[in-house]
Amino acid sequence: MECIVKRTPALRYGRDGHHVLGVLYSDSDSEYKGIGKIVWSLFSDILFQISQSSSEMELRTNMNTLKFLKENFNDYYKFGFGSNHMWVKQIDDKGECTFGDNIILVNF
Repeated sequence: MECIVKRTPALRYGRDGHHVLGVLYSDSDSEYKGIGKIVWSLFSDILFQISQSSSEMELRTNMNTLKFLKENFNDYYKFGFGSNHMWVKQIDDKGECTFGDNIILVNF
């Protein structure tokens, strides 16, 4: 399998309408800092599941298990499978895709 990470996660719109990166939040901005930690944690969990999968079936099982175990997964990410790939998209607070395209693409 080949994994392509197209964009980094944890981009959210800050109060001023600009993208903010979770690791750059100030200590006083605990609301956004918490979101950044969650998004980065889920992103690393996704990459771990991809790296532990040796087949499409195993990847499907691992991703569905991750989605089940992490109750807030659907708040930040969507994933799906095509005939020879898996895609991952980050979603915003409205449930829409943040970037419009995939942030991770796994070909198999």
